Amino acid sequence: MEKLSEGAHTLPLELFKKKRQSSGGAVLEKNLTVLEQEIANCRKCPRLVHYLENVARVKRRAYRDWTYWGRPVPAFGDPHARLFIIGLAPAAHGANRTGRMFTGDRSGDFLYERLYRAGFANQPQSKRADDGLMLKDVLISAAIRCAPPDNKPLPEEIRNCLPYLENELALVRPRAILALGGIALNTYLDLLKRQGLIPSRAAFPFSHGASFSLPGDLPRLFAAYHPSQQNTQTGRLTPAMFAGVLRKIKEQLKLPILSDVHDISQIAPASEVCDVLQIPAFLSRQTDLLVAAGKSGRVVNLKKGQFLSPWEMSNNVEKVASTGNKNIFLTERGTSFGYQNLVVDMRTFPIMRKLGYPVVFDVTHSVQLPGGEGKSSGGQPEFIEPLARAGVAVGVDGVFLEVHDNPAKALSDGTNALPLDKLRALLRRLKELSTLTRGWSAP
Repeated sequence: MEKLSEGAHTLPLELFKKKRQSSGGAVLEKNLTVLEQEIANCRKCPRLVHYLENVARVKRRAYRDWTYWGRPVPAFGDPHARLFIIGLAPAAHGANRTGRMFTGDRSGDFLYERLYRAGFANQPQSKRADDGLMLKDVLISAAIRCAPPDNKPLPEEIRNCLPYLENELALVRPRAILALGGIALNTYLDLLKRQGLIPSRAAFPFSHGASFSLPGDLPRLFAAYHPSQQNTQTGRLTPAMFAGVLRKIKEQLKLPILSDVHDISQIAPASEVCDVLQIPAFLSRQTDLLVAAGKSGRVVNLKKGQFLSPWEMSNNVEKVASTGNKNIFLTERGTSFGYQNLVVDMRTFPIMRKLGYPVVFDVTHSVQLPGGEGKSSGGQPEFIEPLARAGVAVGVDGVFLEVHDNPAKALSDGTNALPLDKLRALLRRLKELSTLTRGWSAP
């Protein structure tokens, strides 16, 4: 863990950038990074400054080997997030120790486990700022950035922090707000009232699971009990209750989640989170897996095995449909052609469409070279756009793309991934082509 010098009151920007990057949030856009540095260096509230310094010096016995963060804690997460979570305040021996929101305490254990299950985080644990945790489409902030004595901030301390919350919201521009607890909810409403956007808080009383439509183009406001031990250990807040709130938020954001399932034991937990259960190509004839996926009631994506003909997919469809689940689509991802190579027969798409279900073209896996790197697969990403255009021209209902901001550093499928900066232009061209070709086939 990176150590800060004792008694240092100001963090230099470069050190702060490094620390935030190592936390997994990748919050490096210039304006947000500068704001977070300002937050971390804030000393507006003498009572809180004294308390943080004392906690960092005395420490808790279990953490005596730690160098506490011991200063205001900035936001953590995706700078392009559509969901903005507002907590109460850092815990004295949690975020105040680790320097990252909801990290290193039981509240964080509960929150990040739920975010992981809902598809907003890459891992369920949050122990320290360099543990590799990354959030997807969510950013976590707080009503107050310093751990207050007895977890009770004074009204003027909340007011001192309000401009930081206001500036974060202005930069991130989320589509949904989740307030954790009554103080977080009222803090956000007070901000809106101060901005002249609502007349009062009266129309927005706190209750777990509440959802409010706000004036104009303001984000949808959701409320939930704070995941404090007082709530989670007493049964006032259960994992199912919190998952229900996140489910509503996902519906609001229109954020469907798809994931592979490789074994029957994975079906039930995946169904709690995922909207689409995907059957991998190599398991596409596994009867028990297909039947279990069908019984889940979720949409089932059947990937065509590299060893199957398109007409053989009728057998796979029948296995899922036999459960009464007709929410199925089929995906082509290439056919084995000799060693370490795949080809795509464009006749596959009209043949599979005759089965009566939507057909998707997995373009990036189709340019994969299985085992082409010796101990891993290679790829030919230069053929992504030509193949995608061909599939859309034939009439596929959708395209499946592996996309990464830095394919060379991707943990999987990097050699056949599309760089993120090329995605928007490709989708625009494919949409134009789809509109044209569908017009040809219209009566």
